[in-house]
Amino acid sequence: MIQPKFFYDTLSSYGINFFAGVPDSLLKNLCAYITDHADDSHNIIAANEGGAMGLAAGHYLATGQIPVVYMQNSGEGNIINPLASLTDPDVYNIPVLLVIGWRGKPGVHDEPQHVKQGKITTDLLSVMGVDFSVLSKDEETAAEQIKKAVAYMRDTKQCYALVIEKDTFDSYQLSKSDSQAGLSLSREEAIQTVAAALGEKDAIVSTTGMISRELFEYRTAMNQGHERDFLTVGSMGHASQIALGIALEKPDRGVWCFDGDGAAIMHMGSMAIVAQKSPKNYVHVVFNNGAHDSVGGQPTVGLKINIPAIAKAVGYKHAFSVETKDDLLKQLAKVRLLLVNDEGPIFLQVCVKKGNRKDLGRPTTTPIQNKEALMDFLKKISMQQIVDGIGTLQTVLAGSKKIFLVCGHSFSSLSIKNDFENVHIPYVKFDSFTPNPSYDEVCNGIDVFNAENCDTIVAIGGGSCMDVAKCIKLFCRMSKDKPYLEQEYSDTGIPLIAIPTTAGSGSESTRFAVIYYEGKKQSVTHESIIPNVAILEPSVLKPLPLYQKKCTLMDALCQGIEAWWSVNSTDGSKRLSKQAVETIMHWWREYIFENSDESAKHIMQAANLAGQAICITQTTAAHAFSYKITSLYNIPHGYAVAVCLPKIWRYMAANLNKCVDTRGENYVEQIFTDIATAMGFENVPAAIDGFEHILTEMALVNPTSDTRRRSAEIEVLSTSVNPIRLKNNPIELDNDAIRSLYEQIIL
Repeated sequence: MIQPKFFYDTLSSYGINFFAGVPDSLLKNLCAYITDHADDSHNIIAANEGGAMGLAAGHYLATGQIPVVYMQNSGEGNIINPLASLTDPDVYNIPVLLVIGWRGKPGVHDEPQHVKQGKITTDLLSVMGVDFSVLSKDEETAAEQIKKAVAYMRDTKQCYALVIEKDTFDSYQLSKSDSQAGLSLSREEAIQTVAAALGEKDAIVSTTGMISRELFEYRTAMNQGHERDFLTVGSMGHASQIALGIALEKPDRGVWCFDGDGAAIMHMGSMAIVAQKSPKNYVHVVFNNGAHDSVGGQPTVGLKINIPAIAKAVGYKHAFSVETKDDLLKQLAKVRLLLVNDEGPIFLQVCVKKGNRKDLGRPTTTPIQNKEALMDFLKKISMQQIVDGIGTLQTVLAGSKKIFLVCGHSFSSLSIKNDFENVHIPYVKFDSFTPNPSYDEVCNGIDVFNAENCDTIVAIGGGSCMDVAKCIKLFCRMSKDKPYLEQEYSDTGIPLIAIPTTAGSGSESTRFAVIYYEGKKQSVTHESIIPNVAILEPSVLKPLPLYQKKCTLMDALCQGIEAWWSVNSTDGSKRLSKQAVETIMHWWREYIFENSDESAKHIMQAANLAGQAICITQTTAAHAFSYKITSLYNIPHGYAVAVCLPKIWRYMAANLNKCVDTRGENYVEQIFTDIATAMGFENVPAAIDGFEHILTEMALVNPTSDTRRRSAEIEVLSTSVNPIRLKNNPIELDNDAIRSLYEQIIL
């Protein structure tokens, strides 16, 4: 084996005394020696390997002396760009000595994330035109290899690599130690504490190294499965972006990134992307011990910089730092509350001491098994099955023993009644509720459901029917000792099948329900009340009264538009909105004026897409303005929303300087343009005019008020707007704006 001192001194004899890089376990003894014997200006542990190449190039430009860049072979990917566009002889022709740890060398057992990299380590060097040698473990031979490498670099001004096998360097114990005064909390205990605080439907993406290993062992010790955790065993520095990708597509669950200081610093720009995308369900936890713990404990700058301040500066909504378990527990309680209130992204730094258990194991599942388990976990909890046609009902209900049918009084006249009864599963019908269902009516339904020992709920009807069925599912296992609305919600696991008979609210695919408690409207929200299956049967739309079809159609169109411009929109929700709006605009005339089968099919699908989108984003100002209009002027909900939306849109387009969406004024302006394009118009003013023309064609005129009552009614309306819904609006609406808009809406 080679003594680290011998290697260091040999390089020094050639005037090579500058080192930069990212530590590696195969190089830990060498890196420790360099840390102890080179001053801080001549040994820089870089954020990433590409940055180390930049440092090395700068050193050469300033001194003319050959620098060293050390790394694990997994870092080769980070140096390809500077190798090709900075140091290459076709560009600046700068010599750098690369010292590369060869993890995953063919024939040598290693962890899965190193296998592919090990196979291509030398091939990558060859492709990049970098000559190399595998460093001998004999010092005399190694000295000749170094001499050859130096001569080559001096002669050609090109890079040269020394590839380091396992057990090449003899042991050396790092003596320098950055201060961690006052840090008593271990990383493993901190990970256990955070993991224990997560909700049952939350997911974790953990970074490479000790963090993933300690998380895996915690799950094993607690007899828990590993399906909720994505263990990022490779790809150092990218865990936060993996977590972001999940969070954007799964907004109904908390997504936690368990990161390390070295990994977070390696690609710190990723934090800005997290903040810019502003996922409300995202928590970024950095366990900061100021060290690359899994590769020898070499220092990072983690404890020397203010990472929470950086997180706050780039746009995380909240950023915290803790050092003790007590403070961690207190802060986790706050974080959970913030998540419930959609206050992400949240950054939490947990300062911990260096070190780990000597008997710490490694994951016993393969990366493929880990991936598949997580994907199944994400699907099982939040993915709704949407099927076309009532003919699928027999398959959907397979296994049910007794059905609780929640339906309207018109069920007996529906064309699908026979299809339902031909399933030949015993059922109990519950239709004892009003169009605005009350809490007491839901309670009556729960009593019947439990008394009849039903095991499946089927809802056939419109929005009110869906609301009742959802609440029965959510409340039926709760105690009767206090009102259900005051108890903690949890998934009862009862299958809920929704078959809508209108195309409007998309309630068959949302996590919302509305009931009235003591005369007051109560919103019920929980992800478990998203029906397990939604069956879309367009034939039920054919016999609907024309006025009802108009109002529900406009509800769907408004939901598609509002979800698109909501501050909570995601890439996934915007795709749903775009498809919904484009489909409605293409088919609405044929649906309303010709009542064709084909148009009914497309409109029902579009309404469902809009419902899925609004489930992610929640409604905005148009809906907030509409609720009191519905009750005050006795017009349907979709009608009320539709007369509000163009007035509000016109105001927002003219007041982009009042943007409250964290993605910025230009972003919102582009979203308005995208919506106009999807509607088939050249610009936003034309789209707003076109929307109003649709209302005219449908004879849906704005409500009118008697001159004597108008002032009082405007006052009532202006004070009725739900501020929670306005929080989702991209443009701020103050009291003066609200009043002015109602003056335009009410004729």
